[in-house]
Amino acid sequence: MLMARCRIEWQRFRSHAEWRLAGPFRPLTGIGFGLQARTHFRCLLTLAPLLRIHLGGKHGPFVGTGAMTNAYALRGSIGLSYALTDAMSLGIYYQSVQWFRFKDEVILFNDTISRDVHLALPQQVGIGVANSTLMDGRLLLAADVLFLDWSSAALFRNIYRPQWVVQLGAQYSVNRRTRLRLGYAYAENPVDPDVGTSVSGIPLPGGIPAVNYLQAQLAVINQHRLAAGLGISDVLPGLDFDAFAGGMFEASQQLGNFTNVSLESYWIGLGFTWRTVAAAAPRIRPSWSRTC
Repeated sequence: MLMARCRIEWQRFRSHAEWRLAGPFRPLTGIGFGLQARTHFRCLLTLAPLLRIHLGGKHGPFVGTGAMTNAYALRGSIGLSYALTDAMSLGIYYQSVQWFRFKDEVILFNDTISRDVHLALPQQVGIGVANSTLMDGRLLLAADVLFLDWSSAALFRNIYRPQWVVQLGAQYSVNRRTRLRLGYAYAENPVDPDVGTSVSGIPLPGGIPAVNYLQAQLAVINQHRLAAGLGISDVLPGLDFDAFAGGMFEASQQLGNFTNVSLESYWIGLGFTWRTVAAAAPRIRPSWSRTC
């Protein structure tokens, strides 16, 4: 099966600093396109590699003369799922680093040369389990554990620590086409209290206090997040629609002696997934599987 997905998201945050976990790009609007191929092995094991390209716009977080600049980056993912029973599955995935280079993005104070800013989103790995034994299979429960390796990400490695995230979710199938979703996530605060005087290879005028101020602009300190969503399949033949909304509860943190950050955020989003299945010759259902 081959799927193509295009998603447009809009977010608005109210805080001393603005930030999105998927990237410090402002204004917080981005477009991504991905292709995914699924390979099934005996209907019990599924391998799903995915390649995405994203366009990101960035302004800040360095203090000085800056401009809104754009950059493109590729990101690869691969996932593997295994059906433990007819109603329970286990999955694992890996997502590569996504590197952006924002050319001539900033001129620091007391400097006359424009500098490129190298920024990356981290490699990450996750494992999860899903179960649909309740309510005649209409209720799907899932739990994931993720590890975000911020030490692999340019810029963030200087201000973040590696981070663990636990995600819990439920999906209720109203009918064959409509699904309601609810999720909660607990994420460790990745902000590193022990920082140096440079970020992404750029020495900051002002030393550690300047780095603390930069951290405040990228401070994902909220540990508790809640989201809800709706999915409708085949709004048009082969076209699925998804919408969601969520928020991160207010949190605050003191960074050094001169900087304090307080943050809460809310978001809404929608997405479309187009599915196409290549024509294939008829096959015989294997005797060892009821799901093929």
